[in-house]
Amino acid sequence: MIEINKYFQNIILIFVLITNTSTTNNLLRNGDFSQLDLNGQPTNWNIHLGQGNNSIKILPKKYLSFNVLQISVYTNQILVTLTQTIQLEQNTNKTLLLISFWYKTWIIFSSGSIRLEFYDKLNKKISNEYLKSLSTNLTWTSIQIKKSLSTNAISAKFIIRMFNCLGNVLFTNISIEQIHSFTNPTFLIYPKQDGTIFLQWNFTNKKNIHYYNIYRGNGILSKLNYTIFLLITIPTMFAYGNNIYESMFTDHFIELNTIYTYQVIGYDLNQTILNKTILKIGEVDSKREYNNITLFIAFPRSNGIHLSWKLKSTSLAKFILIYNGIDSISKINKKQLIGNYSTDNIKTIISLSYQGPFLLVSDDKNDIATVQLANLTRPRISLTSTHLEFIRKKINETKHAKDIFNQLIKSIHFYKPNNTFNYCWPARDAALLYAITNNITFINFTQNLLNMNKINYTIYDNSAIKLRFSFSTMARAQAFDWAYRGFNFEQRKLFIQDFQYAASIFSSYSDDHSKNINDKASNWIGIVKSSELIQHLTLYGEQDYPNDQAERRILFLLNEIQLHLQHSYS
Repeated sequence: MIEINKYFQNIILIFVLITNTSTTNNLLRNGDFSQLDLNGQPTNWNIHLGQGNNSIKILPKKYLSFNVLQISVYTNQILVTLTQTIQLEQNTNKTLLLISFWYKTWIIFSSGSIRLEFYDKLNKKISNEYLKSLSTNLTWTSIQIKKSLSTNAISAKFIIRMFNCLGNVLFTNISIEQIHSFTNPTFLIYPKQDGTIFLQWNFTNKKNIHYYNIYRGNGILSKLNYTIFLLITIPTMFAYGNNIYESMFTDHFIELNTIYTYQVIGYDLNQTILNKTILKIGEVDSKREYNNITLFIAFPRSNGIHLSWKLKSTSLAKFILIYNGIDSISKINKKQLIGNYSTDNIKTIISLSYQGPFLLVSDDKNDIATVQLANLTRPRISLTSTHLEFIRKKINETKHAKDIFNQLIKSIHFYKPNNTFNYCWPARDAALLYAITNNITFINFTQNLLNMNKINYTIYDNSAIKLRFSFSTMARAQAFDWAYRGFNFEQRKLFIQDFQYAASIFSSYSDDHSKNINDKASNWIGIVKSSELIQHLTLYGEQDYPNDQAERRILFLLNEIQLHLQHSYS
């Protein structure tokens, strides 16, 4: 189990690892405890309770959609076991057993264990393998154990053993698969509460990979149909370095409390499979409060005003009402109702004739939010036409402003940064000069400097490098924004593609799965997520930049930055 930190504490992700090759499926019978005898005990399992106040119960649908086995032992010095014999596949090169299960315990005294015994063709025990200690573990945890098969083994016995141990142990979805030996590539699946998925992988062989396919299906131990379950195709871009593949992510909706099976496969130009990840099964548990505020944003675009919203995570609303020209629930006037919308949606586009402010009210009145129409027509970041006119006027009127202006021009010719990150600053200065002067020469400077600033997007678990990347991306977004009118279509397209890759890096820079303790500091989070927010605001509405991705991330980042401000400054 991966327990996410204070920003994602409501998300508990459990993975069950299965092979990337054909399997024998589950060698255990009734490993999900769905089949019961007349006494309510699981079939195909041998049960030994001993004497005293001990019991084995099946708790229907206790964890997610699974039945749960509960072993309770309250008599000291007693042996309680649950065992099953499995037949191993013969005449095959599958030399490993992969044992997977989810468990939870409450132990009062000592600890239990899980063991695996191997038997030969004469049914003689040839080895006894200790797999796992069952000490106190109060949260549901996923366990995956790989064990080599004993030589001459024909069968094996899986044993859950409690001896001189008091307390409860709970199990669900136990599986044992016989698999090929394989090298385990890095593969992380991280469904997020904002409806996005983060996937990170790394292949040993990636020199000739032309594109990746990500597949997704449903269910435990499912075999993916590569025709039906294709989630997304991602082309490789060698200009960004090999490690870029570790930070790819897709931005598709997930259903919370649903189990998905994922696999990433790399193909060459001839559509031949070169490498693949192991399959993984991920599940999100959203029992705790996460997003406790209602978010509402409004962007003017060429095709209308884009309204996007996110309700509280605990919301039970079935639909929302949106009003124009109202900023308080006490001023509601039915004549100003724009429409009602399902809570399954996160967005609507309305006419540019509306001026705002806008009011969102849920049907149960528990979600209320207002928003002003954002002034985000180009230039979007800091520089409006009013600002630019003021700057031009001061340059023409005062010697001091003119001197600074001339120094700025001089600096972009002679600035020599000490690393590629810092080329973003003269690029932004050149873009500012273009915005002020409309001189196309500064566009060439901006493009050349941004190209020099383009770095190998590698995920380093180093806080300083992550912060430099964040600052660099923020400056790149501002430079793109200020020089926008001077770029042609192809130039814009290249930069937009670059920003989409940067967006995937930001997703990987989450503090939730970083090993670096500095990444969990609130100020660090504020810088990184503010940089990502600026990038999405800059690109929002651009052709080839997915609006749905930007909208969901903007809503999510606004909430993250609010949490950061609360933690930093109370």
